[in-house]
Amino acid sequence: MPGACGFFNSAAHFLKTNSEMSQNDAVQDKELESSAETLIAVIKSSHAEKSLRGAQEKLQGFFDHHIRTKRTTTELLKDLMHTEEMVSQKLLDLEQQKSQMMQEIERMQQEVQRNLARSQNLDSEQEYPSP
Repeated sequence: MPGACGFFNSAAHFLKTNSEMSQNDAVQDKELESSAETLIAVIKSSHAEKSLRGAQEKLQGFFDHHIRTKRTTTELLKDLMHTEEMVSQKLLDLEQQKSQMMQEIERMQQEVQRNLARSQNLDSEQEYPSP
């Protein structure tokens, strides 16, 4: 029965190969599990989480500083605008006061001119009295 022997040899070879593949899969699974554990240990020992948390805290600090700076800048700009409004109003008031003073000076100059003309008329009348 050479044919039966060949069949059994083939079946044995198949079972042996299948068994080896299962053993290889088991070995690979163990190696994969071991690698994952090693990787987790490396990550933990490298303090990656601690470093990440530190970077996150730093970023939060920068953000908080940015918000405080923005608020301070906004307040300074509001103060500046208020000061500009006050200065502008003061300037308008001074311009109005200047205009009133200029009108008063003009009125006084006209009065001086009238009085000067009247004085010259009086001087002329005294110098050359009417008969």
